Amino acid sequence: MQATGNGLIVDTGEAFSIEQIGGAIESLGNITVVAAILFELDDKAEIELTIKGHLLQALGSLLPPFYLTGDDKAFDKDEMLLNLGSILQAIGSIMQAWAGFQALHAKDGEKIDSLGGWIQASGAVLQALVVSKNQFEFDREGK
Repeated sequence: MQATGNGLIVDTGEAFSIEQIGGAIESLGNITVVAAILFELDDKAEIELTIKGHLLQALGSLLPPFYLTGDDKAFDKDEMLLNLGSILQAIGSIMQAWAGFQALHAKDGEKIDSLGGWIQASGAVLQALVVSKNQFEFDREGK
C-alpha cells in the first residue's frame, strides 16, 4: 500500500519537483522491502535488502522538508505539518532499518521495528489529514 500511495503522489505531483523525486525514491524503498519479503532469499540477504529499502524510504521522506530554495517565502502551518509528517516517516524508517541492523547482529530489534512502523504511520496520517483538509476547503470554495 505504501508503494502504491507513493507512486500515486509521484504520478500526480508537479513534474520534476522535489516532492516527486522524494516520492519516487520512497516508492523504490517500499518496493525494495516488498521484494525482500517476496523473493526467496537467505535470512541475511533478506534483512540486508530490507534495511536498504527502509533507508531509501527515509531518504525519500527527507528530501522535501530539507530542500532549500532561494525563495524567502515563509512556511505556512500546513506546509510545516506536511514537513513534520515527512520527518516522522523518515524517523520511523530509520528505526526500522536500525532494527534490521540489530537482527543482523543477532540482537532483538522487534520493539524498535514496531515503534518505527507506528511513527512512520503517524507521519503518513498527519500528511493525509492536512491534504484532506486542504482538498475539502478547496472543494467547498467551489474551485
